[in-house]
Order: sequence, then structure tokens, then C-alpha cells
Amino acid sequence: MASTTCVCIAARGFRSLGVARAGADGKWRLQGVLPLFDPPRDDAKSTIATAVAMGVKVKMVTGDALAIAKETAQKLGMGSNILSASILGDGKQKETPAQAASIETADGFAQVFPEHKFRIIDVLQKHGHIVGMTGDGVNDAPALKKADCGIAVSGATDAARAAAAIVLTTPGLSVIIEAIKESRRIFQRMNSYAIYRIAETLRVLLFMTLAILVFNFYPVTAVMIVMLALLNDGAILSIAYDNVQYGARPEAWDMRRVLGISTVLGTTGVVAAFGLFFLGERVFHLDRAHVQTLMYLKLSVAGHLTIFQTRTRGPWWSTRPAWILLAAVGGTQAVATVIAVYGIWLMPALGWKYAAVVWGYALAWFLVTDPIKLLAYRVLDHFKAETKMKTKAVAKPDAKADASKPDPKAGDPKADAKTDSQPKATAEPKPDASKPDAKDDSQPEAKAAPQQQAKAEPKPAAKPDSTSVLDKTLGEIILAGLAKDPEDAGRVIAAGLSQPDGPAAATPAPATKDKSTPDAEAKPKPDAGAAK
Repeated sequence: MASTTCVCIAARGFRSLGVARAGADGKWRLQGVLPLFDPPRDDAKSTIATAVAMGVKVKMVTGDALAIAKETAQKLGMGSNILSASILGDGKQKETPAQAASIETADGFAQVFPEHKFRIIDVLQKHGHIVGMTGDGVNDAPALKKADCGIAVSGATDAARAAAAIVLTTPGLSVIIEAIKESRRIFQRMNSYAIYRIAETLRVLLFMTLAILVFNFYPVTAVMIVMLALLNDGAILSIAYDNVQYGARPEAWDMRRVLGISTVLGTTGVVAAFGLFFLGERVFHLDRAHVQTLMYLKLSVAGHLTIFQTRTRGPWWSTRPAWILLAAVGGTQAVATVIAVYGIWLMPALGWKYAAVVWGYALAWFLVTDPIKLLAYRVLDHFKAETKMKTKAVAKPDAKADASKPDPKAGDPKADAKTDSQPKATAEPKPDASKPDAKDDSQPEAKAAPQQQAKAEPKPAAKPDSTSVLDKTLGEIILAGLAKDPEDAGRVIAAGLSQPDGPAAATPAPATKDKSTPDAEAKPKPDAGAAK
């Protein structure tokens, strides 16, 4: 009755506490059961829903009974596939494919011990998952250390705090969602920086290399290169504070996309640079020294405008840049423009007229390059989708082929039959009629076995096991098989196994075949040496 009551209470999400008292006789008697309810936090359900929407698979791992865990998971909207920790095994043996699949697809685990938490994380990591875990007790420390991101909740023990990578100082788990969002923003900023740095490097190096090789002309001086590097670094630092949109799914480096977009932006900048180089020499008729100042200002202005293209996948205006980024870019370009206009003992003065031409030219190419960037993203995304489809299409036939392959350990009946019959066909010698003593060598089958084994050296008397007995009578079995007399072979095996002492080969087989078979003496026997 009490156990049934506890099960019913657990099915509703309550823990059970039994109440008993001792009677006058000293025996304890159960008085009743107290239900205890430990509800989840108010923000737990919304936090889990937000995490799932952001591509994070949430699994509940608890030491409570299975019924309590299922009821709690249902209230939190986590799914009903809650498994008992008994499927995880003892941890001493490697998990089976079925266990690994169950761990990956389960919504949670109940009745777990600390070693089970460690095993769950280990299996998920082996199958390519990045795992984070929350915990607060000493027994959670090994699993927190094992996880890719261990999170010690507010009020956790010192051991859990030491093992965790993140320590929460406020109650609840909603702060984890904010941490995920901020980490994805950081990734977007790193991605923007990588694309910008590679594109700018390609732009400057390709333009300078081609100008030197094709036109035998140094487009910028060493001082100009130093100024470009200093001003670029000042603007790049502000990317860390830029406004970016985090992704709805977990982020990962896609170097094909990074290099592809960087190459498109870099080569487009090279084309634009040679266009302005042509205008400076053939249209504006500037000398080479002033062309160098012209190209310096163009590389500086166009390079910093590229930051606004690399910071977002959409059009450059889709995300408002941070004010600190605008201030950094505006300040560095104001300095670069003043240096180019007045020279300031660093380069020939260009003047405001050509400085305005450079700004207008750079802005025009900025508007042209942005649609090219969008087209490059679309092409790379389409190529990536096709690659995934081809990979899945190739994986399915391979799986079917692997399933249809026969088990190499399984015996092939035809091959076994061929193997068994092969010794008989190859070991059977034909009697040579040309030899004078051919008749003397051929003897009746019943007498062949004892004569062949009589030459063997005697061994110390010992009780042989069944394996040694079979080894010693192997020659007799082959001879009997070659003579096509399975009955005689059976008698040889029986005689060898029934002999208690001494070598089994010393006991000859009963020669009964001579009486029952009239032509036993006339039947030639193969050469014993050839049979061996």
C-alpha cells in the first residue's frame, strides 16, 4: 500500500518522506507518507525554450526517480524521452552503438550517480558534440571538469567552482542564455576581423606586386606603408566594440567562406586601385610622386570602407555600426586625408581637389563592391548546400553496401566443403605399376594403420588428453578416408579416445574388414610415405 502511494505521488512530481513511530513493544510502524514538492524556478521553462530555439539541445540529468523526472520534464517542455541510468552500464566497458544512440537522442536521465554524469559527457564528446554542464556539488566536479564548458551555479561548493569554467554569481540559469549570445557576438566580430584582414592584405600586396612587375613602378613608398599599417590598426581595434547580430544556430569556423569572401573583396580592390592608377597617369597627367600620394590615400580610404562590408553578411546598412567604430574610422581617415593633402614632410602634397576625387572614387567602388559581396555569399552558400547533399547521397549507398557485405567470420558452406574435400583429392597417390615392388608396398587397409604407427618412437607413459590423441591418430584417419571407408575411420577414433594409458597409436584397429570384404587383400593401398 505504501509503495503504491509513493509511486502515485512520484508520478505527480512529488518526493516522498515516510513517517513512522515506535510502539510500546519497540517495533516501528508506518504512520503515513509526506509528499514534498521541489518546483523548478519560474524562469526555467522560458530559459530552456530560448536555448532550444538557439540550437542548444538541453538534457536533464537528475538523481530523482524516473517518474519524478518525467513529470518535471513535462512541466518544463523538455520532452518525454527520459531514460533510467541503468542503460549507461557501469562505465568499465565501452558503450555499444545502441547505448550511444540512446544517449544522443534522450531528453534526460534519472536515477543517476556521479559516474553516470561523467559517462554521458564522455559519450557525447566522442560523437562530435560540444557539451556544457551545470552543477553545484562536490560529486559534480569530475563531470564539470570533463565538459567543454563547466558551469557552476550560484551557491556551488568550492570544488565545483574550481572545476568549472564559468561561475554564476546570480541565481537561475537565464544568465547562461546571455553568455551564449555574447559568445556568438564575439565570434561574429572575430569573423569580421579575419575577413577584413585577409582582404586588405590581398589588396595591398597584389596591387604592389603587379605594379612593380608590370609597370616597374613602386605605387607607395615605405613611409606610406608604415602610415597605412598604423592607421589601419587604430580602426581595427574598434571592431571589438561593434554592434553585430548573433546567429540563431551554433557558430563554427567556415574557412572556405572566409577565404572566398576575402578573395572577392581583395581582388575587387586591386581592380579599383589599377583603375585609379590609370586615371592618375593618363587622365590627370600626374607625375609618379603625386601618383604615389594618390594611391596611398585611395588604399587608406577604400581599406577602411571595407570594414563596413565585412562586418555583416547582408547589405552594409543592415546593421547599425557602433559609434566607437564610426569615430575610429572617421578619425583615422581625417588624419590620412590631411597628410595626403598637405604632405607634412612625408609625401608630396596632393591638394583638396584630388583628395575629393579619391574619396568619390572610393565611395563609388564601395557601392559597387557590396552587391558583389552579396552575390559571393549566395554562391558559396549554394555550393555548401550542394556539397552537403552529395555527401549524404554518397553516405547512404555506402551504408547499404556495408550492410550487404557478408560477414568474413561467417563460414561459407561451399568454401568449407571445398576445403574439406581438397586434402582427399590431392593426397591420394596412384600406385606405380612400373615399380617391381609395387605389390609389396600395397597392403590391406586394416593392416596399414598398425604398421605405419609402429615405427614411431615410444613416448613416456602419460595419460593423453583428447587433443593429443586426435593428433596421433590423424594419419590413420586420413588413410581410412583415402580408402573410402568411413566405418574404419570411426573405429580408429573410438579406439584412440578409449585408450586410458600410453600412446594411442600403439593400439591397432580391429582387422574385421578382411573377413567381411572378400576383395580387401586385392585392393591396393596407397604409399604410406606419400600419404604423410
